[in-house]
Amino acid sequence: MVKDLIAKAVEELMGLERNSEAVELDEMTLKSSQRVLGPEQPFTLTGRSDRASRYAAQGRNAEAVKADERTLKASERALGPEHIFTLWSRTHLAEGYRALGRYAEAVELDEKTLAVREEVLGPDHPDTLTSRSNLARGYRELGRNDEAEALESGSS
Repeated sequence: MVKDLIAKAVEELMGLERNSEAVELDEMTLKSSQRVLGPEQPFTLTGRSDRASRYAAQGRNAEAVKADERTLKASERALGPEHIFTLWSRTHLAEGYRALGRYAEAVELDEKTLAVREEVLGPDHPDTLTSRSNLARGYRELGRNDEAEALESGSS
C-alpha cells in the first residue's frame, strides 16, 4: 500500500538523520490526505500524529505539542474519547508536555487516559499498565511520591 511505502521512506530518512526531508515528506502526505480523505479521517489523524513525532525528533517540542493538541481535539471529535487512537493521542501529548516541563498538564492527561483504560480494557491490560506507569512517573515529577508508590503497588 502507498501509505506503507511512504511510512517506510520517512523511517529510512529519519534513520539517516535526514529529519528535515522526513518532515517535508510527512507534510506532503498529510496535505494530500487532508484534501482527499478529510481532516478527521483516521489515516489523516495518524499523519498528523506522525508529523508531531518528527517535530519532536528534531527537538521542535513546542511545535510538536501544538500539533499533538490539534490532533487530540480532532480525534476526540471524530472518534470519541474512548477510541484507542484518542487514548494514544492523549498519551503522546502528555509526553510532549513532559518534554516542555509541563508536568501538571501531563499528569492531568495521564489520569484521564488511565481512567478510561481501566474502565474499557480492565486493570491488567498492557495498555492500562503502561498508563499506570506513566501516571506514577508524572506523580514523581511533581513530587507526589506517596501517590506514585500507591499507584505502583496497586493500592490506589
